[in-house]
Amino acid sequence: MEARIPHHVRFARTLALATTLALPACADPADSRGTLVSADPIADLDLNVEQIGQYLTEFGLDPAAAHYAVKTFQYVYRTVDTSGEPTIASGLLALPATGDDRELPLVTWLHGTRVYRGEVASVDANSDDRRFVMAFASAGYAVTAPDYLGLGRSPVPHPWMDPGAAITGSMDALQATLEISAREDRRLTRDVLVTGFSQGGNSAMALGRALQQRENPDLALGALAPIGGGYGWSQWIKSALAEESAIIPEAATIYLGYLTVAWNRLHHFYGAPSEAFRSPYDETVETLFDNDHTIEQIFPAMPVHPSDLLTAEFIARLQQPTGELADALAAADAVCDWTPGVPVHLYAAGGDQEMPIASTEHCRDALEERGAEVEVIDVGDFDHFGSAMESVPRILELFDGLTR
Repeated sequence: MEARIPHHVRFARTLALATTLALPACADPADSRGTLVSADPIADLDLNVEQIGQYLTEFGLDPAAAHYAVKTFQYVYRTVDTSGEPTIASGLLALPATGDDRELPLVTWLHGTRVYRGEVASVDANSDDRRFVMAFASAGYAVTAPDYLGLGRSPVPHPWMDPGAAITGSMDALQATLEISAREDRRLTRDVLVTGFSQGGNSAMALGRALQQRENPDLALGALAPIGGGYGWSQWIKSALAEESAIIPEAATIYLGYLTVAWNRLHHFYGAPSEAFRSPYDETVETLFDNDHTIEQIFPAMPVHPSDLLTAEFIARLQQPTGELADALAAADAVCDWTPGVPVHLYAAGGDQEMPIASTEHCRDALEERGAEVEVIDVGDFDHFGSAMESVPRILELFDGLTR
């Protein structure tokens, strides 16, 4: 039986990508965060309404809401890495050509898991995230889609599923978006409509909290509508490692390998790879997840089941974490442990076997315990990527109801 590549990492493309840019000198990284380094139009995405309709239809999205031509930019901005050192990151911005000077509602789209730095919206012409961005922008929204630290033009390793890094990169991307929009003489609302898929669902909850806490005083939280997010990581890991797991084993293996490598860079809970990975994978996994390998390269080099990848000792640590590992999992688990001041709509698919709907229900329960108004929308018996395809049109309708 042919191995199955997890759906939201299925579009990897090999790109000739310059992953380092000269970082302009600055006195204080904190003072320069969000400052724009460059903003370059993306010619093949500057589409008229008819072209956008075809672009969305080919992808399987209904083009009925596409009313505007769109102008897009690949932007690079200053931010800081996980150690607080200055670095750069990139993103995609799409602005609708509305023909008037009205204030544009601002959406941030936070993408799902990417293992390869070239497979993000600002640089990959085949990115599915570009289609989602264009769906919102052609309906009249200014849409910013950060690539995250370590992906796109960012030269550092990607801190996958780290809430702090998600906040830093996404908040600074929003600041850069305000600068580009001002240069283009476009006015944006300051209440940010936050959505995203999978990893981006987790990131959306983290960013939403930071916006509500006014970490950037120029911005506020307008709405939260994440899709298929990974929220209760401790429980997801236990489910993925269970003998009778409902999670697709190939997906569990990829995610657990990525998580272990990425978090060890941040938290150092193992010394030698052999402490976490079985032979022969202990000699290859860290290189495979260096963000310079595509999923087509990674997938055949990994076993099917997590128990064939991870040592028994490390599996036991994941199931009963202590120390740095426990702290990291607690931080990831806590992204829903707050009280949003706006209604929260959590989208998921009952048929999802990568991030089961139980993860979304975990987030709902945590939010409701703190008095939040939450609705879970089960879009049906679809797989993980299908949950995004089914949810985006519904979220567009939701945002229209909030802003029109």
